[in-house]
Amino acid sequence: MTFATLLPSSFIDQHKYATEWYIQTIISNPNTYSEGWYYSPFPGGHAFPGGTPQAPLAAFAPVAAFGGIAASPPPPMSGFSTFGTVAEPTTGSYTLTEQGNAGIYQTVTLPMNVSTLKFRVQFTQPGDGDYIEVSFGDHLSLALIADGSIGRAGLVEFEVPVVHYGGETGQLLFKLNGLGADTAVAVVDSITVNTADDADGDGLTFAQETALGTDPRYHDSDADGLDDLYEASVSMTNPLQPDSDGDGMGDAAELTAGTNPNLPTSRFIAYTPVRNANGSVTLTWAAVAGKTYTIYRSASADFANNDVVASALLGSAPQTSWTDSTVPAGAAAMFYVVQVEEE
Repeated sequence: MTFATLLPSSFIDQHKYATEWYIQTIISNPNTYSEGWYYSPFPGGHAFPGGTPQAPLAAFAPVAAFGGIAASPPPPMSGFSTFGTVAEPTTGSYTLTEQGNAGIYQTVTLPMNVSTLKFRVQFTQPGDGDYIEVSFGDHLSLALIADGSIGRAGLVEFEVPVVHYGGETGQLLFKLNGLGADTAVAVVDSITVNTADDADGDGLTFAQETALGTDPRYHDSDADGLDDLYEASVSMTNPLQPDSDGDGMGDAAELTAGTNPNLPTSRFIAYTPVRNANGSVTLTWAAVAGKTYTIYRSASADFANNDVVASALLGSAPQTSWTDSTVPAGAAAMFYVVQVEEE
């Protein structure tokens, strides 16, 4: 099976770069776009603020890696409208002949748990830089398949991720873009829209996401850096709010700092520094026992230039203090940042 990171001809390099950017930054690292144990659906009976109480979720079953557990393969799509020179010798198989552009299209609504679009392509007659373009709605092209980039001996199957388009209605288009002389003939068939029980790969089934109210199209519904499953079963934070306790510090940052992301009074904060009579500066911050800290110092608030003045400082609860005895003589002001060292 071939995935649609394709190598089009030199005629369509710009399309190629746009597609590669999209796959690498949106599909692969989508960022494409979270209240505690009390609100967790596992004990049950308590709803997130503004929601309705949820019944406890069933135990999570192991889920396959990419795309989750696939549903039964759907039948190939048919009934496409056509333009240009197109023949349908058998149901669901379309032969596109280059006489200008030719293609097939159909308005479809993708299910919320959609995972991939599958189809097969073969150039039965070679062209001169011609290519098949696959698109959905107003999104960037899903695939650009150039004559010569696939074998002509038989149909080649492609599978394109479309998980982030779940629930959308748009025109699904397969277009033979003709270039130069009218020489190319291509076959497109076995077009299927496939679903999966865990299309976004976060470990939650579609039914569990529906119960939680999380987005089955994204593994991190609130974009706070924590997967929905982790929030619902490990950190017990709200997977619908990036700052579960509303204290101004995101859930992921609180977990790194060792503070409680479900308790607004538990925050990693620094207090006003004290300038001592001898010119030194004493810093105090809300610390967590066992955590270590690094302190940065700069002569300007923008920290364009800064120095590490202390590191591996072991914290003790509830507060830790440290004195900077190396403040340059005559310095009018100094700015500090206290950073938790990641384990």
